[in-house]
Amino acid sequence: MAAGGENDQTLALDDEVGADLVLEPQAIPRTRRRLVVAGCEAHVCVLQTVLGLRGQGFEISLAADAVGSRRSIDRTTALARLARNSVEIVTAEMVLFEWLERSDHPKFKELLALIR
Repeated sequence: MAAGGENDQTLALDDEVGADLVLEPQAIPRTRRRLVVAGCEAHVCVLQTVLGLRGQGFEISLAADAVGSRRSIDRTTALARLARNSVEIVTAEMVLFEWLERSDHPKFKELLALIR
């Protein structure tokens, strides 16, 4: 996953908005090619949203520890299917530290305190 820089913007979506973005991709700035996704029901809402976004050419990083399903088999199967469809499976902590890029980032200690 490409690390975020100071000029990057964070785009947060919920399942309902995510579904709309699949139908209306113009809602995402075209300069934004990589999205980080988290959500409920990995095997339904997340899966369909991510596959739709991939079909529109977006690169996706899916935070595996920030998605769930009622049954573990559904979550496991969804993550495996998404990985086979060129979705990068990451953790939320990986994303956060990659966005900061360096340990001398002004927010590093604040973030570290939040996740410990």
